Amino acid sequence: MGSVEYAEGVKKTWFGSALLLGALLGWSAGSSAAGESSCGTPGKPACPLQRWMREEVAAARYQKDLPKLAEHLDQLAEWNPEPSEWSKWTRYAREGAAAARAGRRADSVCRGCHQDYRRRFQAKYRSKQAPKAP
Repeated sequence: MGSVEYAEGVKKTWFGSALLLGALLGWSAGSSAAGESSCGTPGKPACPLQRWMREEVAAARYQKDLPKLAEHLDQLAEWNPEPSEWSKWTRYAREGAAAARAGRRADSVCRGCHQDYRRRFQAKYRSKQAPKAP
């Protein structure tokens, strides 16, 4: 095999590996430098809701401050960006708040909401301001 053939083989292998890696990481062929997010990806600051969820909701959860967790989840229910379309978002948040008021952390409710809405939210509202502190 000549050096030109070898170089072409390396290019094809590298390109195939890059495509596989991109698919595994959830990148689309439509992503471009112009379409890249300014937040929420490795090396970038957290997006507004992502930061709020970490600093408020997750912090209350891990500190076992269930009254504060309920308060934040009530805020999240009211903050739903598409209440008529994303009715389960509101239901999840209210169920989580009710569980917190009853002395429980409703982890399955959080997982359900993240499973149903995380990608849709990121696609449409990634930079939307997070709920305001009560």
